[in-house]
Amino acid sequence: MPKPFKIIYTTDPLCSFCWALEPQLTKLLFHYEPYIDLEVRMGGLFLEDAPVDIHQLRAGLKSVSLKYQLPIAYDEASLNWAKHSLLACQLYLIVKQQQPDEAIKLLRKMREKQMLFNQDISSLKTLETLLIEQNLPVQYLQPLDSPASKQLLYEDFGVNRVLQADLYPTLSIIYQNGHGKKLSGYVTFEEMETTLKTFDPL
Repeated sequence: MPKPFKIIYTTDPLCSFCWALEPQLTKLLFHYEPYIDLEVRMGGLFLEDAPVDIHQLRAGLKSVSLKYQLPIAYDEASLNWAKHSLLACQLYLIVKQQQPDEAIKLLRKMREKQMLFNQDISSLKTLETLLIEQNLPVQYLQPLDSPASKQLLYEDFGVNRVLQADLYPTLSIIYQNGHGKKLSGYVTFEEMETTLKTFDPL
């Protein structure tokens, strides 16, 4: 039987605000899982090897860390921040095709590697280590950056465009009658719960 709500969660492995949001989203799913179908879409926050303004990056990470009491390695002497999220996004989508539950765990582990342990998740070596640590086949790396894996990412981009989900994180909450509401940025469990109950008392 279809669940009354679909939540499309637009995120990215390098999104620190998403990492702050996810405990709130997890709490929502814990309380309302029978009513919610969650769909995770990659946003592609950084897609190219572009110069990173390290001072601006440190300031942004520090702000998120202090505001939401998150342990982020922003003050490392050598901040080893990924230059792009292209391969990490594609790896998530490849794993999602075969092992959806493991893909959710992998996304969390990617953020931990980058934000807690200061390890560059645009590196194939780091991604391989993540797969090994999670007992996932390293063969998942083989299709990376292929036309097929890029197409998976483009499909997510297409969904995001339709939803106008151009900020990360974005939760597009869609009720079974087709009506819905979009929540962008950090939101609390209470805000998510209130949004659900505007459509259905549950």
